[in-house]
This record gives sequence, structure tokens and C-alpha cells, in this order.
Amino acid sequence: MGSHVTQKLTHPRMFNVRLLGVTRSLVHSLGAVAQLGEHLLCKQGVRGSIPLRSIFIVRYTSAMGTPPRRPRNDIPAPLRERLDSAREALLGVHKALLDEEKIRYERARGRIESSSQLLHLVISDPWFAWLHPVSELVVQIDVLMESREPAPPGTAELLLRQARTLVKPDGSADDFHRDYRRALQESPAVVLAYSDAVKRLGPEEKA
Repeated sequence: MGSHVTQKLTHPRMFNVRLLGVTRSLVHSLGAVAQLGEHLLCKQGVRGSIPLRSIFIVRYTSAMGTPPRRPRNDIPAPLRERLDSAREALLGVHKALLDEEKIRYERARGRIESSSQLLHLVISDPWFAWLHPVSELVVQIDVLMESREPAPPGTAELLLRQARTLVKPDGSADDFHRDYRRALQESPAVVLAYSDAVKRLGPEEKA
């Protein structure tokens, strides 16, 4: 989902930006310190990664989930507000899903002892991989809002549509929506996050 936009906006650093997106969401969700994300990303050594400058990592992890603050001149203010709202909606869903998935993981495999261990698991363990589309889409919004490069026409609207599609618990058979529907059935917190996300994202736009 959204691979075309992903390539256009983040191709040179695609893997690292996605990894930073997961870290940023975790920092927001867990209240971890910014240095935690920097330390893990510098030490991770994940296959296929590109070396990162510390200042680039700190810029993402120290934000602690706050929306981008450098508005682009080519995105109208109402559209920027919708993107900010979509970003917050996705982060809310991500937090609720992560909290629920942490409980399931601990029941099956034992207690997660620290935020740093959880961060490592979310980045690298297949158990949590189904959550990645949410944090990846958050980062796509951030990149669009903060980049100095012109965005392809219609990119903002496409990201908003993707956010609505991702949050909607439809009959899709992909890994995310399958586990998302299960979480909605099992967790009242996920239901509340979904309800809040629907309100933040607003109704579907008619062509």
C-alpha cells in the first residue's frame, strides 16, 4: 500500500526512514527518551540498512510524536491541517495496537523487560511486523510536510486516502487488516482509537 508514493518521497533512505518511523511512534507511545532511539538505530546493524548520521536520527526521535512544524508553501493551510489530523489518527491507532500486541507477545513468549527491548522487537521481530504499515504511513506524511523538494501533484490527497483505507477494518486479506480486525474484536482501547481516528480523518471525499 502506497509504495508508489513511498518510492518518490523516500527512495534514497527508504529503509531508514521507515525504521525511524517505527522509532518515532514508539517514542510517542511509550514516552521514551530521544537518546533511546538514537542508540538503537546506531547499534542495530539491520540487514540492508544505510548508515545514519546521529543528527538525522535525533531530529526524528526527539520530536516525541509532535507534528511537523515547518509548513510547506505549496500545501494550503487547510490541507496541512488535514494531514496533521491524519497523522495523529494513525499514531493513536498505532499506540493502541502496539499496547495490545505487547500483551499478546508477553502471554506467548514472556515479559518484555524494558522499552528498549520492546523497541528492538518492534523494529526487528516478525511478531510486530504487521504494525509497520501504520508507522510507515506516518513517516510518509512527515516527509511530505517537511521536505523542501516539490511533491508530485495529488500526493497529499493520496496519503489521506491511504490513511482512511488503512484505518478502515474492511475485508482485506493482508496481514495488517487481518490482525487489525482481530484486535478490534479483543480490545476496547483499539475500538476507541479506531473511533477517534474516523473522526479525525473525516468522511471520504467524493470524486
